[in-house]
Amino acid sequence: MNVSLTWSKIHYSQIIGKTQIYTPKFLVYPKRLVTFAGTMEENQVQLNFRSVPLSWQLCFLSECPKKDECLRQMVAKHLPKNRQFGPAVYPTMEIGENGCRLFTACRPKQMAWGFETLFSDVKSKHEQGLRQAMKSYLGGHGTYYRCNSGKKLLTPEQQEWIINLFRQNGYSENLVFDHYVTAYDFDH
Repeated sequence: MNVSLTWSKIHYSQIIGKTQIYTPKFLVYPKRLVTFAGTMEENQVQLNFRSVPLSWQLCFLSECPKKDECLRQMVAKHLPKNRQFGPAVYPTMEIGENGCRLFTACRPKQMAWGFETLFSDVKSKHEQGLRQAMKSYLGGHGTYYRCNSGKKLLTPEQQEWIINLFRQNGYSENLVFDHYVTAYDFDH
């Protein structure tokens, strides 16, 4: 499986009905841009090594049968020269035919951020309750605002939960997030 990690920066505006290219500040790091060789059907997802969490375990186990499909292996192959230590999968890890228990498929997901469009038609009597439910689901006030500003991206599962919350409260229009991006999910 050949995969190319290249960020796809596209903002979908269903209200206006057009697609815009955008470049959010927090995703652009001109100093160190990591691009993996290969191709992908729809999008190329470019990965800046700074977007990889410091706690993300990298894998260097060459005997793993899933090494060509594992995000941990792909990221490890492009480790910057200035990073000399950090979390890793140890050689003592048990490896089966399906890889190890830390195997993470190298599949990009459509992530989202920004809640302005979602709340554009919400009645003021529902707004506080919806925001509170979202904060509770996302893990608190700080995470909510990081997802709103784009410092943290919403997974497809989180997007679905939030959209269902709005539907359960009687809303059916403008159920889209402000920005969509194809990216790798380092939270799973």
